[in-house]
Amino acid sequence: MKRGNESKIAAFREQITKIKEDIAQKKTKPVYILMGEESYFIDVVTKEFEDNFIGEDGFREFNQTVLYGKETSVEDIISVARSYPMMAERRLVILKEAQQFKDLELLETYISKPVSSTVLVICYMHKKLEAKKTAIKKMLSSKNVYTFVAERLNEDDIINWISISFKRKQIQIDLKASIVLHELIGNDMSRLHSEIEKMSLSLEPGSEVKVEEVSGSVFMSKEYGPFDLQSALSKNNRERAYKIMHYFSQPRNIDMLPVILSSLYSFICKIMIYHTEASRQNIKKPADIYNYTKVFDLNEFSNAVRVYSFDRCKKIIRVLHETDLKLKGVDMAGTDKTGLMKELVYHLLN
Repeated sequence: MKRGNESKIAAFREQITKIKEDIAQKKTKPVYILMGEESYFIDVVTKEFEDNFIGEDGFREFNQTVLYGKETSVEDIISVARSYPMMAERRLVILKEAQQFKDLELLETYISKPVSSTVLVICYMHKKLEAKKTAIKKMLSSKNVYTFVAERLNEDDIINWISISFKRKQIQIDLKASIVLHELIGNDMSRLHSEIEKMSLSLEPGSEVKVEEVSGSVFMSKEYGPFDLQSALSKNNRERAYKIMHYFSQPRNIDMLPVILSSLYSFICKIMIYHTEASRQNIKKPADIYNYTKVFDLNEFSNAVRVYSFDRCKKIIRVLHETDLKLKGVDMAGTDKTGLMKELVYHLLN
């Protein structure tokens, strides 16, 4: 694990803790702008406002309003924000999906002179708010605004976050298990959070999570392990690869297909990373892909980087993306999921 990862996670937690304390002590800023690529943390802060800003006796149904960027207007937002609370001290206005709101800079006039009894929370998802316009610059630098930036976490950050999340529940998880959990779920922080919550329900404080517990919880297959498909592909074992994919495309196992796609995507990305770094002479051998070779057989991964060139990996990434869309119902006409998986394996092996 690289040094310094703890600082990014700690910074997020410190900011979230500060916001929680300010809500509890009624010391909030008039406006909160939550933005960035890691939408999970924006959701965490938003939920804190939704659950705790208006107390049980604060007539929440009258004093808490949620608006959506695609469906509202500047006039609507300002009108609600300038309204005084009903039989309570404070009013909460949340603008969700603010990245879809085209006239965000026009809120600067309100932000420069906000109503003291209202807190306006602006949720700008999946990216940072760019300060190209003068009004946006004024908004972000205003003394009335608290800005929370949720930068995207890299792989090491996420693995560290998994460990910290279990530790907060007085549960330990070893490094290999954290890596496997990330490999199977991917970078979706909300899904990772849900999986950690689910696993924690069946674990006692003081217990330790091993790879077996992660595989049993996420992969839910007694016949195949989480890396069996990658193993078959790295050996170019067509028969076994088709057999595994056929197993997971059966109705009783169909819910596992998103996990299969996620782990395949991670597998191919690791090979691409190896080829990219090797071409720059930053690494010399597959073992330098540090985390992955802790959980996946080094000899098999070494073979995989010989079997799959960088260009071949690019084509496979495109096919994985298309397959994911089809599984979600996009352009799925005339193809069942078993046929879709066979087609995917064909592309992986040819």
